[in-house]
Amino acid sequence: MTKDGLGNCWYYTGDNSNYYRVILEPANEGTYIFTYNSAQSKFPEKDLQDDLADAKRFCEQELGLSRDNWEEDTSIVRLMS
Repeated sequence: MTKDGLGNCWYYTGDNSNYYRVILEPANEGTYIFTYNSAQSKFPEKDLQDDLADAKRFCEQELGLSRDNWEEDTSIVRLMS
């Protein structure tokens, strides 16, 4: 849990040829899904889900990412807080 009461960010660690990086960021209004197409992506695509569980489910169903390959990371710089 972060100092503002929100959960830490999560990043996808599994094999993924469609995205360079995928990050889940909890916020007061829900959980944001940020997808980066390449290392040079300056502005990620984003989607908002109700909570972390819904965000992981969305990533599994819509992006084809396994639910088992997420890792919590306290060092990710938050974009939405």
